[in-house]
Amino acid sequence: MDCPRRIESISPHLKDNADEWIEREGVLRCSYCGSVHPDYVFQAIKEGKHITPTDKTYKIYVDDSAKFYFQHFSEADKKQFTKLYNSGKIKVHYPGYFYTKPFFWE
Repeated sequence: MDCPRRIESISPHLKDNADEWIEREGVLRCSYCGSVHPDYVFQAIKEGKHITPTDKTYKIYVDDSAKFYFQHFSEADKKQFTKLYNSGKIKVHYPGYFYTKPFFWE
């Protein structure tokens, strides 16, 4: 895997498949940026855990503790997340909505 956050950096020094999903504290995380895996986000939503918005267009917190970078979403994941949000199935923590919208909603 190539971390999309590394690819966006000024000097990525990227070798093909330089990054990987590694298990830390029982959760798959990107070896470069520390983001949890997209499956973790969708599982948390299914379990009714809070998604905490940030003032960044690219980052949320899952259950107030695990960071997730939207760059790790596939196009299908972006559509699924949007559908879940629009249907009210995402439990958004304070203030209850995305005051800074994810970059793929623009």
